[in-house]
Amino acid sequence: MTVPSETNRSGPYNGNGVTTVFDYEFKISNENYIKVVKATASGVETILTIDADYIVSDVGNPAGGQVALTVPLPAGQTLTMVPKVPFTQEIDLENQGAYYAETVERAFDLSVMRDQQLQEQINRAVTIPASEDPAQLDGLIGDILRLADSAGNIDTVAANIGSVVTASANIAAIIAAPAQAAAAAASAATATTQAGIATTKAGEAVVSAAAAAASASSINLPAPVASTFLQRNAGNTAYVAVAIPALRTALNVGEIIDEDNMASDSDTKVPSQQSVKAFVEATACAMPQGRLTLTSGAPITSADVTGAASIYYTPTNGDRVPIYNGARWAGTAFTELTLALDASSGHTGYQQSGKVFDLFVINDNGTIRLGSGPAWSSDTARGTGAGTTELQLVNGIWTNKNAMTLRFGSASGNTIAVPANRCTYVGSFRAIADGQAGDTAADRLLYNAYNFAPRKLRRWETAGAYFYSLTTVRQANANTANKVTVLAGLGGVGIDLRNIGVAQNSTTTARAASVGIGVDSTTASGASADGAANVVVPLSQFTAHLVDQVALGYHAFNMLEAGAGADNQAWLTGSTTGLVGQVWM
Repeated sequence: MTVPSETNRSGPYNGNGVTTVFDYEFKISNENYIKVVKATASGVETILTIDADYIVSDVGNPAGGQVALTVPLPAGQTLTMVPKVPFTQEIDLENQGAYYAETVERAFDLSVMRDQQLQEQINRAVTIPASEDPAQLDGLIGDILRLADSAGNIDTVAANIGSVVTASANIAAIIAAPAQAAAAAASAATATTQAGIATTKAGEAVVSAAAAAASASSINLPAPVASTFLQRNAGNTAYVAVAIPALRTALNVGEIIDEDNMASDSDTKVPSQQSVKAFVEATACAMPQGRLTLTSGAPITSADVTGAASIYYTPTNGDRVPIYNGARWAGTAFTELTLALDASSGHTGYQQSGKVFDLFVINDNGTIRLGSGPAWSSDTARGTGAGTTELQLVNGIWTNKNAMTLRFGSASGNTIAVPANRCTYVGSFRAIADGQAGDTAADRLLYNAYNFAPRKLRRWETAGAYFYSLTTVRQANANTANKVTVLAGLGGVGIDLRNIGVAQNSTTTARAASVGIGVDSTTASGASADGAANVVVPLSQFTAHLVDQVALGYHAFNMLEAGAGADNQAWLTGSTTGLVGQVWM
């Protein structure tokens, strides 16, 4: 191969909170020969780690390839990629030994890549024009050092730039200040004269105040009474004290009350602002503010969880969940709720292996509980009518349409009969064993109906490389575990999934092989775009891509492959191959 392009960096790419795949436009011969740098809006850089933060495709391609992040690049952040070739030379050629042109060419390629890496760094360095005398560098360095020594003074000026600008704008007034000071002194002398006049007038005011006090005492006001107002009597002969209720009657003003629950239902009483505020804060809640999780206190888990015996509903965007009482909604405060799963087959509503269950929050006479309803009738349908968890929208929030029995713990008696619409639906799960739940990158079986978050999907063939050349579509390596599964409690869950295949042919003849993604199928691909390539020596990489919405229920997305039907194709395995993507739930 050659290095035909002088491109030595890619980016910066701007994040949007959704995109995970970015192009690099220079050749690398090893997935570790690239440095991926993420930068915040303030310029703080982080060097990402391969496999933990991203994977690399199209290694060895002269035109470059793609870097796929494990999580989307947030809005306001950027991603830049540059070569990172080691400064070592590990090729040892012996005198009169065999000559392998490809080995020598690979060494030349690495040398060029190092040159490009150094050029990229030089491009970011401070330089002087080619026509300048290099001896001037000493002076330039001295100027930079003096500027650094003066940084404190520069910072002081910058911190007071507002005052500097103000002084500049008022320079004429500053120059005129001495003359104005002299005029002020003359005005002060005049003010002294006026002060004498003011003293005389103050004496006159004291005399007037005494006369006013004598006049007020002659009005003959009644003695003060707490919480009353003065009013002229009907005969207009004197003032009388009037209590607040009588004043409201006279002014035709309703009584102001302070009750946080608005329970009086009065036609005349007016609630105070404080009571209205308290009532709204206690009852208003547009959507549930928690998330289902298998790890206590962690609304969004990063590690795989299997064999969990409890499910938690943890506050995420707040600590309220709306619960309907049959007449109105109440934004109910809650702390983390726990549902201990039940593995006893003799208990009503126990969480049976391989069954799907809906999860609800209910107010049980003042106790807020998390519970599960009856099992779905199948992996893709709840069922309808009595005895099912058929859902119904009430004011835009999902509730149980029918009366049902809710299980809220693992003990035999941990059940409660609930009327229709009294349970707020928050999500679903599929039991991986009796009384056990799981949530992993290969099996996303815990669904949140609200407060979606991107959840990683990942699966690759764990065995070593294998051969397959038939054109018959099958699961990778005929392994039924080569798939990812997703449970969608409500339809329309967004999914973005890729199947990355790496193979080589047994001869130098190019042969067409392909990979795909089977949606609930191990023989037909449902990918938005299948990955196909003419497989050659040494290696070819190709990718199938699926962007879709997961339908209601439990679904499998299978890792499919097909050979060329001629020669023999070797399929590579490992962390650079297989299914990778994310689902929003």
